[in-house]
Amino acid sequence: MPRTEAKFFVTVFGDPNNGDPVESGRYTAGQRYAAFTAKPGDTLLLYCTEGYAAHPKQVPGIGVAFRTSDIEVEYRWIPLVTPIQLDQIVEKVRITSTK
Repeated sequence: MPRTEAKFFVTVFGDPNNGDPVESGRYTAGQRYAAFTAKPGDTLLLYCTEGYAAHPKQVPGIGVAFRTSDIEVEYRWIPLVTPIQLDQIVEKVRITSTK
């Protein structure tokens, strides 16, 4: 049965010299990661690790998937005006989990 509702995923980008740049509109999962279940229309929160010099520990944008496979997602890159810092995410999760 086809899915009727969009899902949300977090993608993690490391050093772009070793993988896809976040702005590229392409995310390829590493070998140690589970296969993707993303489908066209799903939303991706695009997180960059400390090793990503341009956006360390930030979510610089979101993506909307338009082509997917088990290991790759192509998405429309939508940059945020102000990137979300990891500290902001952690604090929000901490507040929400104590309620």
